[in-house]
Amino acid sequence: MATFKQPRDVVSAGQMWIPSASRITDHFVSTRPFQVLQKARLYPMSEGRQISQLDVAARFDFVTFNCRQAVGVVEG
Repeated sequence: MATFKQPRDVVSAGQMWIPSASRITDHFVSTRPFQVLQKARLYPMSEGRQISQLDVAARFDFVTFNCRQAVGVVEG
């Protein structure tokens, strides 16, 4: 299991159900703060490396996170 100094030291990636007519940011603001991220992966941040170049530190079937504390969102 990977250990991180601060929650902001990681990038979380996975799948989340969002209504088809919603943008992610609008969904985060208008729904319950805690959401489930399926097939979750955690990547340690590394200065000077793109997200696509990061190595997976941990994998989970799902994680629950507070989307209102997310620092940034990337759709893909």
